[in-house]
Amino acid sequence: MLDGALSSHDPPPEGHLVRRLLWFFALVYAAEGLSQTGGLISQPLVYYLKQVHGWTPSRVTAFGTIFALPWMIKPIYGLISDFLPLLGYRRKSYLLIASVAAIAGYFWVTQINAPDALAFALLIPAYAMAISSTLSGAVLVENGQRLNESGRFVNQQWLWYNIAFLAASPARRCGDRRHRAIRRHHRNAVFDTRTEGRCRLGRHEAHT
Repeated sequence: MLDGALSSHDPPPEGHLVRRLLWFFALVYAAEGLSQTGGLISQPLVYYLKQVHGWTPSRVTAFGTIFALPWMIKPIYGLISDFLPLLGYRRKSYLLIASVAAIAGYFWVTQINAPDALAFALLIPAYAMAISSTLSGAVLVENGQRLNESGRFVNQQWLWYNIAFLAASPARRCGDRRHRAIRRHHRNAVFDTRTEGRCRLGRHEAHT
């Protein structure tokens, strides 16, 4: 009877696994929505290339297209993980490596200035996010079918991806407003300096 009472109150293993998977998908796809090159990093990157290096909008756009390559070859990641397990795991090991690579790539970005090196460094988290997205999708399909929770997992996936992407939009707009304010401040400072210089020159000429 005691065993029956415990089993009736304890959550079934499937329920516990479902909750863990829901948290996993929420974290993975929220990170994906924030960390893509069109997410939080978009505005600072465009501003840096335009203002610091003087790139034209068309050149900046061409620069951004290289980050689409990792997402165009997503089936390859799935095939590799299916047929070449790493350390006994088909998903877990690759996901851990991809996560560490993304962190390392973004840290490297903070240490460099040249656009060419910047592109190479940003490709690392781009590949890492594409790999994580592919393998997380495989985990979703496999466990969704096995637990009969495919619809719930897909809803969780798109919910948190869209929340993260929408959350990044105000941050990008805020950054854009801040950058415009900085540019106006710099222009005003230059104008005030030139005006003051002309006034001093005029007073000097008047005295002479």
